[in-house]
Amino acid sequence: VSVGAGAGAGAGAGAGAGAGAGAGAGAGAGAGAGVAVVVANRKLLLAILPAVSYATTWYS
Repeated sequence: VSVGAGAGAGAGAGAGAGAGAGAGAGAGAGAGAGVAVVVANRKLLLAILPAVSYATTWYS
């Protein structure tokens, strides 16, 4: 998720460099890309989240 959002935001920032509107659109595109990655990997996330939750509870 972070990789997808970061790549989308980075590409948007590069394309919109020097233009405030372009930077805003790039940020929106990056967020959209991050959401798309989450939706595409929802099954993987559903498998990982319980383990993350357990680990967080265990180590806290």
